[in-house]
Amino acid sequence: MRSPYNWAVLALLIELPSYGYELAQRFERTYEDALRLSSHAQVYKALDALQARGLIEALPPDGPTDEDLRQPRPRYRASPQGVQSYEDWLVAQANEERERAWLLTRALTLLKPRAALAVIDRLEHAYREEAKRTPLDTTDDRFLDGASELSTELIHEQDRLLVKARLSWIEVARGKLRALAAKRG
Repeated sequence: MRSPYNWAVLALLIELPSYGYELAQRFERTYEDALRLSSHAQVYKALDALQARGLIEALPPDGPTDEDLRQPRPRYRASPQGVQSYEDWLVAQANEERERAWLLTRALTLLKPRAALAVIDRLEHAYREEAKRTPLDTTDDRFLDGASELSTELIHEQDRLLVKARLSWIEVARGKLRALAAKRG
């Protein structure tokens, strides 16, 4: 299950059992710019995939089941297997992030030193631009709609530390590549 939409819907169901339309609304509020729905159908597709894998289960109707009613809205919740799978997926994301960083570094070192330095300059520019767009001040409350205060604080702190770490890495990489370029002439 590779789709981030499936995992995002599962997270919402871990937080609170919901039905499809409600999930789509919560999805848009919670994930805002990080993950956008092209349509609410993506939520229903994720629900089907999650249910087929036993990661969520439909709850019994909580209202009248009279046949005069329109089609009932099934509510879903995460199954115990779903909660465990989600926790496992979160840990795997950290490993994938580290592997992507290793791949970038290895790919960079395959270039000639001067070309690698040019890429380093572009990366630094991109990281600095990202830092301008990323709110580093935890008093910025534009993300509070639909997210807890703790979540917002942790997001801001992670962004702050990532920017700092990336820029530190840029300086180390630049120094080593300059030394290699000088050595090779």
